[in-house]
Amino acid sequence: MTFKLKEIRIKYKMRAKDIAKVLNMSDSNYSNLERGRIKLTFEDAILISDYLGCSIDELANRKSLNIDDLKKKEIVEHLQNAIKLLIE
Repeated sequence: MTFKLKEIRIKYKMRAKDIAKVLNMSDSNYSNLERGRIKLTFEDAILISDYLGCSIDELANRKSLNIDDLKKKEIVEHLQNAIKLLIE
């Protein structure tokens, strides 16, 4: 899953240094996080979303699903994949 950290940070007019401080990491590590060189943990995604006041879905650039358009099996598969991504 690709997170749009820099895009979202700029949208909310925040400095990378401020988010790095919230995550208790160096500026260079946060830069690597934005570039995808370091994987974002679920815990860090929560901290960032709380700090910025946005959803984790927005960080992940996810669109909401229209449940009516999906079959039950597809819903279960989607949820299983989402859980796997969160655990990674």
